[in-house]
Amino acid sequence: MNKSSLWDLRNVVFLLLVSLIMQALFLNPPILSDPLEYYFTATKFPHLPEQPNHWSLRIGLILPVAVLYRIFGNAEIAYYSLPLVSMTIFSIGLYFLGSRLFNRRVGFFSALWLIFIPSVLLESGILLPDIPATACITVGFAILVSFKDLHKNEISQAIKRKNNWLFFLTGFLFGWSYLFKEYFIIFILLIPVFFWVFNISYRNLIPIGAGILLMFGIEALFGLIYYDNPFVRLLSANPRETMGHIERDAARIIKFFPILLSRRGGEGAAILGVVGIINLIIQTIRKDKPHVFLLSWILLIYCFFTFLGLLPIILSWEDTVLLRLHIFRYWSPILPPLIIGGVAAVEKYLIKISQKIKLKDYIVNPLINILLVVLLSISCLRGISLIINNPKLIRNGADHYIELRNYLSENNSPDEVIWIDREKKISFDRILPIYIHDFCGRKIWDGTFKYLNTDGQFLRADEITFGKIIIDRFYLNSKYHSFPDYFTAHPENWTLVFESENQRIAIYSIE
Repeated sequence: MNKSSLWDLRNVVFLLLVSLIMQALFLNPPILSDPLEYYFTATKFPHLPEQPNHWSLRIGLILPVAVLYRIFGNAEIAYYSLPLVSMTIFSIGLYFLGSRLFNRRVGFFSALWLIFIPSVLLESGILLPDIPATACITVGFAILVSFKDLHKNEISQAIKRKNNWLFFLTGFLFGWSYLFKEYFIIFILLIPVFFWVFNISYRNLIPIGAGILLMFGIEALFGLIYYDNPFVRLLSANPRETMGHIERDAARIIKFFPILLSRRGGEGAAILGVVGIINLIIQTIRKDKPHVFLLSWILLIYCFFTFLGLLPIILSWEDTVLLRLHIFRYWSPILPPLIIGGVAAVEKYLIKISQKIKLKDYIVNPLINILLVVLLSISCLRGISLIINNPKLIRNGADHYIELRNYLSENNSPDEVIWIDREKKISFDRILPIYIHDFCGRKIWDGTFKYLNTDGQFLRADEITFGKIIIDRFYLNSKYHSFPDYFTAHPENWTLVFESENQRIAIYSIE
């Protein structure tokens, strides 16, 4: 292994460890909403709902989780593996993208900056498609950037064949990002821009297109087999209702991203982004190729997302949106060019300053590394200090499911019966199968489930005469969900036998 590859290996291992450690420290419990709906759908695969929905149609997420489920069964490792690995791949892809556009230092510090953004830390361990899709795009462009000087060299037929497979792989990754989430199709517009900027032959678009078309073909076949319609995925792009506040202020929609990035102590990342954009504009005017590409990426995503955010206002839609842009994770595709552009700008100006004060060459590189570490630390420590005690983290008291598993393990019996609700994405049938197993899928409780409701109708309290019942108190006061009265006003024959420390989950014994 040559010295250059050894440095890459060391940096990748370091980033892998940092990413996994930070995600473990800031891990959320599984969420009874979209994340567990994706997981629940994956556990039923190849059996899917008769009526298509956006959970069952995003097969880029469903298929890998279904594979994990087949390996581990119902287990936390099956739930957490995809988001944790995706975030790690995202940071490593960003390292290689920044390294090949500029240098290893830019790539390395860009990856670290990404890992330590507060909002990224809080969202990266959740089973949702945005970060995995962005990881695919980032790795895809990291591969493409290795061909940016292709036009300068004569290459053999063997290398051409190898290159064609790599181009096909990038098309596969771009196509898979679309299978994760449909709006990532917009990146098809950025690929020819990349080829134009770096003077790469457009003939190489053919293997990329083949990779993308393969993914479209898989989706069409999937739709045809399950729903007799190869274009059923288009349904998921329709305007849909969403719970909560619908933003009608156009000015606020335009400012969504900087506002979200600055939250939870993310001002350092926001300032880095501003510095990066200013430098990108200056260098684009000077026709510097890497900067032209990164600025094109930022403009494409920002303009596209903002347009989709404004469309409900323009068309006077009521209570429907295309993208929930008030949620940070939706903006993850804009992070790679923004962070790389910012770190590259900071490095450039630090070099200029060191040249002006005429520092010795052997001092410049170590000094710039130290200054970048200091700037990164200042930026990240503020954010971490604001989220480190977040009550939604497992280590800060949101370990109610782990407490529940410990209780079930200590009270294991094949004769035990537990009543749970089902049929809704906040129902306990989504989460409890995970926690009757340990982290890696070994079963720790041998009882059986019975269901409180069928086709939306709950049993009456007097029809539940034995066993135990689990209640999640978190949703009881929600205006969006309804439950029987006995969820809050418990009958006299119910005895509390378990309550999580945060009082969210309770188990009652029925006598």
